[in-house]
Amino acid sequence: AFDRLMGINLRGSFFTAQTAAKLMIDFHIPGRILLMSSVTGIQAHLNLGCYGVTKAGIRMMAKSIALEVSQYGITVNAISPGAILTERTLHDDP
Repeated sequence: AFDRLMGINLRGSFFTAQTAAKLMIDFHIPGRILLMSSVTGIQAHLNLGCYGVTKAGIRMMAKSIALEVSQYGITVNAISPGAILTERTLHDDP
């Protein structure tokens, strides 16, 4: 479960942001990169430790990438929503 979460949340976000930034820099396109974190990356929740670590990592990743690409007119942010109504959340907590 740990490696899967790291792969999807951290690696997926990193390589997506990296590809977007490279294209934006290569084609001189200023703009924004938005990464999806979670309130769980700010405050710990019971039984969500690994998930929280990945979401906290995304927040720091956004800050780090932002420093690297700001000179090209690119901003990077991570949003951290709380619970989002989906079929899974309805199933887990009806």
